[in-house]
Amino acid sequence: MNKFIPLILTFSLIVCQNQNNQDVLQLIQHKAKSLHQNKNPELENKFLQAKTLERSGLYEEALLLFKEINRANPGNAKYFLPLKKHLKQTESWDSLLVYTQSYSQARNNDLQSKIEFLDVYILMEEEDKWKPLAIALVLDLSIGENSIKNIFQRLVNSGKLDFAYDLLIQYRKKTGKKDFYSIELGSYLGMRMAYEKSVREYLLFLEHHPEQLQTISDRIMVFPDDPQINATIKAVLKNSSINSSQFILADLQFKLKEFDLAFETLIENDATPSMLLYFGKDLSSVREYVRANKVFTHIINSTKNEKILTETIFEIAKVFESKLVISGSELPLTGFYPNNPFFSSPYLPVKDNSGTSLQQAMEIYDSLRVTNKNAQAAYRLAEVQFRVLGDLDGALYLYQEALIHGNSKSLQIDAGLGLINILIAKGDLESAEKKCAELIEKTPDVLEYKIKSAQILFYKGQFDETDIKLREIIKKLPMDNIAVNDILDVMAILIGFRHNQEEFVEFAKVQLNIQQNKRTEALEKLESIFDSNEIYIADMCRFQHAWLTFLQGDVELTKLQLRKIENETIFKELAHIFQAEILDFIDKDISNAIDSYLYFLELYPQSIYYDDVRLRLRELAS
Repeated sequence: MNKFIPLILTFSLIVCQNQNNQDVLQLIQHKAKSLHQNKNPELENKFLQAKTLERSGLYEEALLLFKEINRANPGNAKYFLPLKKHLKQTESWDSLLVYTQSYSQARNNDLQSKIEFLDVYILMEEEDKWKPLAIALVLDLSIGENSIKNIFQRLVNSGKLDFAYDLLIQYRKKTGKKDFYSIELGSYLGMRMAYEKSVREYLLFLEHHPEQLQTISDRIMVFPDDPQINATIKAVLKNSSINSSQFILADLQFKLKEFDLAFETLIENDATPSMLLYFGKDLSSVREYVRANKVFTHIINSTKNEKILTETIFEIAKVFESKLVISGSELPLTGFYPNNPFFSSPYLPVKDNSGTSLQQAMEIYDSLRVTNKNAQAAYRLAEVQFRVLGDLDGALYLYQEALIHGNSKSLQIDAGLGLINILIAKGDLESAEKKCAELIEKTPDVLEYKIKSAQILFYKGQFDETDIKLREIIKKLPMDNIAVNDILDVMAILIGFRHNQEEFVEFAKVQLNIQQNKRTEALEKLESIFDSNEIYIADMCRFQHAWLTFLQGDVELTKLQLRKIENETIFKELAHIFQAEILDFIDKDISNAIDSYLYFLELYPQSIYYDDVRLRLRELAS
């Protein structure tokens, strides 16, 4: 045992920095004691047996062993706590008291023993014992903060919140630690729906820890979006003397879509240019472009910080860029594997009146790129050149520039993917494959490049190679990775083509055509697969044909193709939603749309889209 003593002492010196001497001395004693006790192989074997019995559901047998072990070695927390758990579950309070007394005596009635007695007295509802013990412990200034927090946590978890709060006030007054236990109590009160008290505790913490503003704001923002709760929180924040509370109020106003009020709150409370910049970005993210520009203009007129000014100008360009692009599909649920890079088009639909916004965005990006050597601006300009204008050569040069000069890994990855996408769009799959291999060799940890390599194999029509590559990738991914669903979708399609690999080659060419913005050619190739002997493949091709036709603006042909999907596949289910959404969002025929949604719910009660369709019905009803 002696060889462990220096380690224990070293540990104690470290702990001393945060706890008082008494806590540390007790810690040393019991660390040393437990090392000695754990040397008993017989008890250790019995303890392992008891844990095994417990895991097997033989609780009575386990309890008998735990009792035997604790009688042989009463002061060991490792042995005592499992016994305590079993006795609590069976509400054997008298037995628990006896074993706690034995535990305490073996430990010379140390602090941990007293805390265990506190638990027992609370469980036994002996108020005349637990109350004075809790008061004595909490107001004993020789006890360290961690132990005091432990006591409060036990009181709170036992439902003694009012008592704990009153005792906490006493402790704060006696010690001068005005924010003690505030963030922990704020969290607990929030979970118990005591939102006003929770916010007050959070603000108390914030007063002494202003650097934690974002953390506290985030905690308050997750409170339920209920008018009464929001009004309560607003009142507390408005009346708070803590200046930073007004910034949380602005966050709440933003959450409630009171954007102008949020901006006023920020200005009135002297928000920094950096705060305003993030506020403007948030407005852009919810497509409040006019308001975002107002914020960005204010920043430009009120600061001389060059870094902030550059970033603000960049955000203005992004606003112009966003204003020229139609945001995704007009139909929220419909699409052919939406956002899956294997099938989705990289080209963005542009509004008819986008000329001015396009020119302004490009001029700003180009100016920042040239004047400030801004790699992010080069990347954004490349995106516009490629996805909006279809200028492949111009975009290629700019992606290369962003890749070389990018000052962040994420930007370099995006630029590298852009280069590969350009080569795919050119139809040069060999060069795309070579570039992908080159980037993987330089950055082997980047998942996006590995997926892109599988994508290229797919477009080349190499069935087996694609399948092998995808299986290699997915084996190394946790199931909660965002890429997993996309990969599984592709693998499901491969299964459908397993016995029809000639048709797979044609289908792969379709997806390559889409990457090249050759929709007409893609539609023709899909039509050649309509008569496939595999109903899954036939329906899938009809559905994608309908989707591409819809994107081309031919709604009537879309409807015709959807009606021809009659087999019991997932695509019949999707076709039904597609038709309902056309009635809803395109034809504005709300009555028939509701009927179509209701019929879908009747037909497909187990559908993964069931809840989404119900949500849309509720929106229409309201």
